[in-house]
Amino acid sequence: MTTDEALNLIELLSAANVLNRMEERTPDVWAAALADLDAADCLKAAAHLVRTQQWVKICDVRDAVAELRAARIAAANLVYDGDPRESGAESLQSLRALVDAAASGRLPAQPIRAALEPAPDTAPATGRARAVLAAVGNRVPSPREGVVNVFAVACRICNARPGRPCTSTRNPRRRRADPHPARLDDARRAAAGLPPVDPAEEHEEMARRLAASRAALAALPPGTIIEPDDGFQHPDHQENAAS
Repeated sequence: MTTDEALNLIELLSAANVLNRMEERTPDVWAAALADLDAADCLKAAAHLVRTQQWVKICDVRDAVAELRAARIAAANLVYDGDPRESGAESLQSLRALVDAAASGRLPAQPIRAALEPAPDTAPATGRARAVLAAVGNRVPSPREGVVNVFAVACRICNARPGRPCTSTRNPRRRRADPHPARLDDARRAAAGLPPVDPAEEHEEMARRLAASRAALAALPPGTIIEPDDGFQHPDHQENAAS
């Protein structure tokens, strides 16, 4: 802020009758105290202060400008992906420049979902990443005590978003009557405070169980008959019972 800009600010405050004192060196004092601030931001802050305070001091203008800049930063929902070619100092400098651009109003406000969208030259997210991005901004249903809400989590099989039913993997337009079992498992783990199941670990566990089953079958003597334990009486049992 220059002396002329400080004089415009003081004239605005004086016209609103919120200045406690006005002397010959007052513009110089205000210009020196607000030299690091943008004049337009100071005028916006002053326009707000004259509606809420009886007297306006230099510290009031500085505080109001700080709140204005903080609100712009929050509304911009900044996301800095970084550049692997940058050093630590260069990355920090780029991040500070991004924050300053948002605080100064050079970056427009945007919802968090728009801030997380990939760049134009970046491949769109797939799998779980796509489900997470699609869930941003949606209200996640809260599970009731003692009941697992399967729709509180996304489905890793059909990529259904939280709150949406599962769809067929062959025909995404067709809704399933029941959610995928994997989604139910994830919902139970989330309700218990556990992380989601890693697909790689799940595949390894399935392979381990299959290998253990094959080894158990190979260890049986030749001619061994394995009867299913399904609760039904089989024909051999019925014949033995009749004799």
